[in-house]
Amino acid sequence: MDIVDKVYDRVQMLPQEMKYGLRSQMTGGIVSVSSNTAAGRAKRNVQAQTKFYQISLRPAFEFEANTQMAQRKKRIKKKTAEEMLRVVTREQKVMVRFIEKVEG
Repeated sequence: MDIVDKVYDRVQMLPQEMKYGLRSQMTGGIVSVSSNTAAGRAKRNVQAQTKFYQISLRPAFEFEANTQMAQRKKRIKKKTAEEMLRVVTREQKVMVRFIEKVEG
């Protein structure tokens, strides 16, 4: 849940007019990443874990793209974008390493 808390704290910095657009997409995406990652960890079967991690990657990359766009459009500061990207990139790397290990 650490990733969700960090992102929610930073997304609140986005302008109010983006509440139902970009803010909603970013928070929904990061919740999806966290939920699917947790569901994957709960599975005993390695193939099932892999499936949930693969599902988690899509919203993680969407979040990454949304964060870059928000920073490029100067809706969030570069430092804030870098912090959010660092958090989600760490999760992406863990999931990709696990998938690569399983798929060989």
